[in-house]
Amino acid sequence: MREIHFQYEPIAAAFDYEKSLTAEGLVLVADIGGGTSDFSLVRVGPERAKHLDRKGDVLAHHGVYVAGTDFDRRVELATVLRELGYQTLDPQGREVPNRVYFDLATWHLINTVYTPKRVSELQLMHHLYPARISTTG
Repeated sequence: MREIHFQYEPIAAAFDYEKSLTAEGLVLVADIGGGTSDFSLVRVGPERAKHLDRKGDVLAHHGVYVAGTDFDRRVELATVLRELGYQTLDPQGREVPNRVYFDLATWHLINTVYTPKRVSELQLMHHLYPARISTTG
């Protein structure tokens, strides 16, 4: 009977990368997934690859519950989309509608911004957005 062992993705990635090495090294692998970001510090090298027990080569491993769509959205809203008018004020001093910014910052909703219905909706609100934003596509 054949025995199958599973490996954490960052460790497996380090061992796969190891196949291309000609000298020993230390790698930091980041696995940023849908809900967590996992980081592993692994000692790798052609001589180490010959050993079955690699526990001593995994020097550190830690994960945080920040990743994927939520992380991307937060970064985009805090940086790029601010430059495009996110959280700016309309002529009456109210914050401009932000749905379009959230859609632009959410990978599976980006294309909805370009549908004829959404373009028309944005054109009707054009006067609310800063002059540097074009809704005429």
